[in-house]
Amino acid sequence: MPTNKPALRFLQQENVWLQEENKALQAGNGSTSRAIPLPKPIWRQR
Repeated sequence: MPTNKPALRFLQQENVWLQEENKALQAGNGSTSRAIPLPKPIWRQR
């Protein structure tokens, strides 16, 4: 069974991005203005 490596990398990167976003939000106590701005992945820019 061949693995879909691009999709796997895509999901791993999204997971990392979500974890970083969560940490930034927690660090800002829910205040997004104080949270560290993170570059959004290209697939989230709509």
